[in-house]
Amino acid sequence: MSLSLRGLRFSWPGGPAVLDGLDLDLPPGGRVAVIAGNGAGKSTLARCAAGLAGSEAVLWRGRPLSALAGTERVATVQLVGQRPDLQLSGRAATVRAEIAFGPENLGLPRSLILDRVEAAMEAMGLTALALRDPRRLSGGETQRLAIAGALAMRPALLILDEPLTDLDHEAREGLTQRLTRLAPDMSVLALDVGAEAWRAQGFQPMQLRDGRLHPFQDMPQPSPPAARPATSGDMITIRDLDFAHDPARPLFRGLELDLPQGAAVAITGPNGAGKTTLMRLIAGLERPSKGRITVAGVQVSRAKPKELAAVLGMVLQNSDRQFLAATLLDEAMMAPRLHRLPDPPGLALRALAALGLEALALAHPLDQHNGARRLTAVAAALAHRPRLLILDETQRGLDPRHQRRLERAITEFTQSGGTVLFVCHDEGFVRRNASHRLAVSGGQIGLGRLLK
Repeated sequence: MSLSLRGLRFSWPGGPAVLDGLDLDLPPGGRVAVIAGNGAGKSTLARCAAGLAGSEAVLWRGRPLSALAGTERVATVQLVGQRPDLQLSGRAATVRAEIAFGPENLGLPRSLILDRVEAAMEAMGLTALALRDPRRLSGGETQRLAIAGALAMRPALLILDEPLTDLDHEAREGLTQRLTRLAPDMSVLALDVGAEAWRAQGFQPMQLRDGRLHPFQDMPQPSPPAARPATSGDMITIRDLDFAHDPARPLFRGLELDLPQGAAVAITGPNGAGKTTLMRLIAGLERPSKGRITVAGVQVSRAKPKELAAVLGMVLQNSDRQFLAATLLDEAMMAPRLHRLPDPPGLALRALAALGLEALALAHPLDQHNGARRLTAVAAALAHRPRLLILDETQRGLDPRHQRRLERAITEFTQSGGTVLFVCHDEGFVRRNASHRLAVSGGQIGLGRLLK
């Protein structure tokens, strides 16, 4: 066996056991997908298997992985975490230079580095993006770049922690297919909340539960939420809007759009089509070169930040970057305090309770698992009772239990007359929760009502 875990036990300081007697054998060329809900210990298992949590129970070809020297270990195992953007060097101006960063630090000959970089770009479909700025990539492109950087190290074991969460259906299928075409002797350990995409590519699914691995069983899926009442009037209007990141390649030109109040609008489309850019324009985080956007009667380009913030709440794609406070309660109180609303603690607690987080009110947001962190950001966006809620891929990486909480919050918000605008690559989530679909592709936008 390449990787063997024997009776692996692990707990964080002061906490209960996360892994409790876990066993796993991964042969050369093995493909295993570990499936579990939020907070079950997937990331902890990934770190242990990569030798980052130092345990004698983690063996690499019969030797403790923790005994390998640093340079030997990075050439043996590579871990791509849930936040691939945080794994980029920050020093590279191009995709090609970013992929070369690891091999360069190993002191490899230049010709070998170039060969590895070209092979990694080809494996991850990044050759056409070789000269792009890594900071200008979409979420899916950043995911593939992080994996390419790991592949350039030529590891014998590749560990991927929720690598599909930033990807649309087509991109998910493409990435899993690319992973099956890696070197036949490279072992791959993937950790995710769903098994379907991995089973389709021949990965062996296993379920992480109660700190141990078990044969996989399908998890119950969320049921459709209650129907929304019909409403009238527009929450968002866009008139004659032009926008371009690069003047030579305009993204939107002459855009006209009306989005109704009380609607749940899913923004769908391929990675890099402009979905997040459209949401940032509506939230006032980007400025169009021409045109007008109005949200709940507030003209975005002319409004003061506080005036605009009073009518909308937003959860960014990387929602961890939004946290400023030391507890969930303080985080949720920030907007009510900013807008001088009565009883900020009460508003914050009600928002947390609506997302099932009241028991964590005095905990630190960044000490929580992915599901709790994402729902904390939603609670903070809702606490001041905005008219528009913007969610950028907030459902990604949520297990069915946390998805149900998010879906309930979306339904309650729209039933009260608010509008939800959410970017989503999960077609099941769209069909369960959206009243309208906004399809974005190549700068073109089409709005349609979903027939349930």
